[in-house]
Amino acid sequence: MEWLKQLKDVVGEADDVMDEVHYEMLRREVKNRDQPGPVVPYRPYPETVPNLDEFKMLGGRMKKSASYTY
Repeated sequence: MEWLKQLKDVVGEADDVMDEVHYEMLRREVKNRDQPGPVVPYRPYPETVPNLDEFKMLGGRMKKSASYTY
């Protein structure tokens, strides 16, 4: 049953390769975790405090609605 021994060897080698791939993924995850992320501006209540772009859009809508005559 030489083929069975060869199969076991190949499966063992494939398992080693998968271990190396998993190790590399974890290594990169840890490396990226230690990198500083992008700076995000502090907004205390982002769902209730609109940003500047939202104010500009709102202002444009108000001008349009004010131009309508009733």
